[in-house]
Amino acid sequence: MLSDDKTDATPKHDNSTRRPETHLRQSQSLVSELSQNCPRTFVDNAPGVSFDTDIGRTHAASCTLRDPATENVVNIDQVLALGPIQPVIDFPATKFGGRDYRFQKKWYSTYDWLEYSVENDAMYCFYCRIFGTLVRHIALQNEAFRGHDEKSTSLNQGKFLEEIKFLAKYHAPLQKWLDSHPENVSWLSNDIQNEMISIISDNVVETIREQVKKSRFYSVECDEVTSHKDSYMSIVLRYVHEHTIYERVVGLKHVQSLKGKSLSDVLVEELGKHQIPLKDMIGKGFDGASNMSGKDNGMQQKLTEAGATMSFYFHCFAHRLNLVLGKCAKTLPMVKDVFETIGSIFTVMEGSPQRMAVYEENLKKFSVKEGRTALRAFSDTRWTARADNLAATVNTLPALIATLEELKSSDAACEGLLIRIGTFEFLLKVLILKECFDRSRYASEYLQREEMDMVTAVDSVTTLIRQISSLRTEQKLSDFVQMAKERAAEFGIVDDFSPPDKRRRTLPSRLVDGQTVLDASFSYRIGAETENIQAESQEDTFRRSFYYTLLDLLLNELQKRFSSEACEVMVQLSALCPSKWNEANVTKIKKFASRYDIPQEAVGLEYSMFRDSGFFESLLQEIEERKAKMFKNPYLPLILKKFSEGDLATLYPNLFRVIQIAATIPVTIASCERCHSKVKIINNYLRAKMDEDRLESLLLISSERDLSQDIKLVELVNQFAIKPRKLRL
Repeated sequence: MLSDDKTDATPKHDNSTRRPETHLRQSQSLVSELSQNCPRTFVDNAPGVSFDTDIGRTHAASCTLRDPATENVVNIDQVLALGPIQPVIDFPATKFGGRDYRFQKKWYSTYDWLEYSVENDAMYCFYCRIFGTLVRHIALQNEAFRGHDEKSTSLNQGKFLEEIKFLAKYHAPLQKWLDSHPENVSWLSNDIQNEMISIISDNVVETIREQVKKSRFYSVECDEVTSHKDSYMSIVLRYVHEHTIYERVVGLKHVQSLKGKSLSDVLVEELGKHQIPLKDMIGKGFDGASNMSGKDNGMQQKLTEAGATMSFYFHCFAHRLNLVLGKCAKTLPMVKDVFETIGSIFTVMEGSPQRMAVYEENLKKFSVKEGRTALRAFSDTRWTARADNLAATVNTLPALIATLEELKSSDAACEGLLIRIGTFEFLLKVLILKECFDRSRYASEYLQREEMDMVTAVDSVTTLIRQISSLRTEQKLSDFVQMAKERAAEFGIVDDFSPPDKRRRTLPSRLVDGQTVLDASFSYRIGAETENIQAESQEDTFRRSFYYTLLDLLLNELQKRFSSEACEVMVQLSALCPSKWNEANVTKIKKFASRYDIPQEAVGLEYSMFRDSGFFESLLQEIEERKAKMFKNPYLPLILKKFSEGDLATLYPNLFRVIQIAATIPVTIASCERCHSKVKIINNYLRAKMDEDRLESLLLISSERDLSQDIKLVELVNQFAIKPRKLRL
């Protein structure tokens, strides 16, 4: 790479890495053809940097300092217009074999693609940086690289090649390379794409590994996803880095078996590959399936047996809440009837464009312009579908009634649905369910935040239970009835409970003789039922059979599935809630610290000292200000932020370690679910044959966009250049 005053050394076309001599000569010849007329940037505003007029280039007056080692290539067109970075300075010498070698400025004329980094004293390939940027750009957009037909005669060769062709239209050297490169050396093949994709994803994982290593403690979240009949397991790590909670995707592994032992083996192998020790795992966040949560053969138990002895299993809070709502929707007949009716309306409307056109016209007729108007298919994994459909039904009920009225003459199903939704009782049920499910949806979405912590999660569920309990009064029921009457008047519905349409049961005529025991018994039961119906009003029946039954079931399920008393760790973590931060909870925080060999007495003392400090007072003030602005933030991220502002980690080291561990405990596996959504986007039906490694790499790049964008292209080129290649001219 370097030369002294007597001997010139030939530069490499890649980064500051050494490759076989044969490849050097071949690469020089290939890339030099690509850069005959490429514009170049000469940097002259850095110390010791001057503009070389002998090169024969024109330097723009507005040229600013650039360096290939640090330049983030975002706008490819702009970088192509500026060209390679070729500063002319007093190049530093490097001792080698007793002689001084240095970069030679005349190489700029011989190799137009060549770039020099003042910062690193190294050479770079301009086009390697450009191609690497394009690969990253397409990966971040979740788009397909390749086309169905990539032959030169194809009218659409795929995203990657078409982008290259588009850039070449405005860049003559690149066009010349595309027209004249050897058949076996284009640097545009799918193998080269896979290499660059893999290098970017490896850098992402390496960054995560380094952050976990600095943090030490981490938790793991896993979930299963099916894509094109293949089963995969997503792997997410949760940790605290620089006072911030992160949940990062580190893998998507194809699994042959969904048994707990098999899944555990896959995870242990993956963590071992990244040199992340099991002994530092403190939490395992999974769903409630037996293969994940089983106390004997579940994945969580097998991980403990494999070495994760400090870790505790936590059932995803969002899954728990969804199970509560699902049981209410499927257990209570009157609630089940409401959702079945809404689902039937969705089926009727969604199956016909003509019916949807009628519905759209009625929306305009009733001036329904705001709020949710579209119904959605119910799904066990789409947690907000029930709440969304209830909101849409309330918002568009007049339009739905008018639509079914128009369609009933041609479809008997529409007539039946019209009878069911056109009653005051249905409207009242929907309003009550909407209130309950809206509160639950708010809690569910709040719990799914990446920075959510266990302390705030328990407090949020407690708040939800308190809100549902507040509805269990006669006054609240009266408020719902009054609201329903106002809406009924607006929608043109009779604002009263309709009498039940019960058909009197009769015996077959052959059994009615007035003398049989069966006849007498049957008549007695009918009379008793009629008497009961007459004794209890329809409103009382509604109160007993629907309202209080619904609220009692919700409260019972919430308290059963989220009982903090059932989990000792959750009880101990409650001491970190700012509203409960007092001397009475010192014992709890000391017990939690003892789990991780943190000095108990020191933690107790620091816990009390922080409570009496001005930092804690400012923390409480910030929380109140956020509440006044309707901002709701998890507690531990705010506490971590406060520790970073005053360097409190040094002042309260043991307390900080307790808070760090508490913040690392998983609350939900929503990050896994978001990862699965990206899998569906990336591995769509047009890309069903994608290789597993390529799928995983693209997923990592897309999921961790911030890390992917922070990777300097020089690192990509460095690693790309290291691999030996067999090129034939």
